[in-house]
Amino acid sequence: MNSDIFFRTLCLVAVNTAFTSAGGRQGATMLAVNTLLMTMFTLFSYVMDGFAYAGEALSGKYYGASDWHGLKDVARRLFVFGGLMTVLFTAVYAIGGRNFLVLLTDQRQVIEAAEPYLPLVWLIPLAGVTAFIMDGIFIGLTATKGMLVSSVLAAACFFAVYFLTRDSIGNSGLWLAFLLFLAMRGIVQLLWARFRITQNCVTIKD
Repeated sequence: MNSDIFFRTLCLVAVNTAFTSAGGRQGATMLAVNTLLMTMFTLFSYVMDGFAYAGEALSGKYYGASDWHGLKDVARRLFVFGGLMTVLFTAVYAIGGRNFLVLLTDQRQVIEAAEPYLPLVWLIPLAGVTAFIMDGIFIGLTATKGMLVSSVLAAACFFAVYFLTRDSIGNSGLWLAFLLFLAMRGIVQLLWARFRITQNCVTIKD
C-alpha cells in the first residue's frame, strides 16, 4: 500500500508541478492567474477531503465486517453528498467567481486576465468529485493499486493533452488538460472498482 500511495502521489506532484511551470512560462500575469484560479480547486478539495476521510473509515469498517450492503450504502451516500457539493460549488463559482477573485487580489490586470478562464473553473467540481470520493473508498478497502493505475493513466492524459494543445490554445489547453486529469482519475477508479473490487467481494453473501 505504501508503494502504491507513494508513486500515486508522485503522479499528482508531477502534474501540479508541470501545471505551475507551464503557467510560469506564459509570463508573470498568467502565472498569477493560474494561482488564483487554482485556489478554487484547493477550496473544493479541502471540503471533499472530509468526505474522503469518512469514506476511508466507513468503507473499511463495512468491508472488514463483510457487510456488502453497508459498503454499498456508504458509497451511495458519499456520492449523494458529493453531488450536492458539486452543485453548490459550481453555483458559487458560476455566480460569484469574479467576486472571489477580487477577494484574493486587488490587481485589476490579473483579475481581467483570469475572467475568460472562469467557465473552465466551473467544471472543477464536476471533474474532480468522483476521484475524491473513490480515493477514500479505495484506501478504506486497501485497494490502493487502483489509485496508482488511475493516477498514472490520468497523468499521461494530462501531459498528452497539454503538449498537443499548448501551441494552439495556450492556457486554455493547460486547464483542459488539468480537468481531464481530474476526470480520468475518477473514471478509471470507477471502472477498477467495477471489475476488481466487486470481484473480490463476490464471496460476501447478500
